[in-house]
Amino acid sequence: KIRDAIQSYESLIGSSADIRGVFNLLLCHKILGDIEKIRRDFHRILSLPAIGEDMSMKDESVEIHEKYDRLNELDRRRKKEVANYLLVAAQLVASTTAEEEKWEDGYEWVYEQLMENH
Repeated sequence: KIRDAIQSYESLIGSSADIRGVFNLLLCHKILGDIEKIRRDFHRILSLPAIGEDMSMKDESVEIHEKYDRLNELDRRRKKEVANYLLVAAQLVASTTAEEEKWEDGYEWVYEQLMENH
């Protein structure tokens, strides 16, 4: 069943990558213990486009202000969700090391990837 899930997530990600799909793919690879693919999935998460940008208010009307407030709230929620997925993915990847590696090596690898990508 895990291999079927992997195929499904791979095809989903191929058409439109989102953090949930890539995260779930990472979980499948974690279950199988495939370190190379776990790390590849983590790279995919790091390469996803940034979610949302700050919006500037150009019009002071109440209707537009309320619209931007709602959009800003949705944007904040989405950024928080993305940050949570990234944190859990980083913890999962860091705790998965090859047999020849020490546990610290996994955390060092994640740190290096975060520094390179952000």
